[in-house]
Amino acid sequence: MPLARIKKDGEFDYRRQAIGFWMVIEPIEVRPFRPVRVYITSETLAKIDPSQPTNPTVSLEIFRNHRSFIEAAASTAFDTNGVDEDDFGGKPIVTVRLEHLQSNWN
Repeated sequence: MPLARIKKDGEFDYRRQAIGFWMVIEPIEVRPFRPVRVYITSETLAKIDPSQPTNPTVSLEIFRNHRSFIEAAASTAFDTNGVDEDDFGGKPIVTVRLEHLQSNWN
């Protein structure tokens, strides 16, 4: 099942050095929503736009500029690998990696 966007913005997680954001497992009409915490590291974001320095502000900017692409990669990661072993407050986590981005590049 693919993941779907929710409107809440991403935020920088200093411990993980990553942008964290929420998506939900489709279909989104099913109640209650089934949220998934998604992370993409600053290092992985730098692969999207290597001309930019790596810092929290730039990472968030790259995330915002390429959110649809990153969300498609998150959905691919979820469909391919499922969820990570750890959780975020009892909610599952998916980590977007370079190979997930590459499978969505045209």
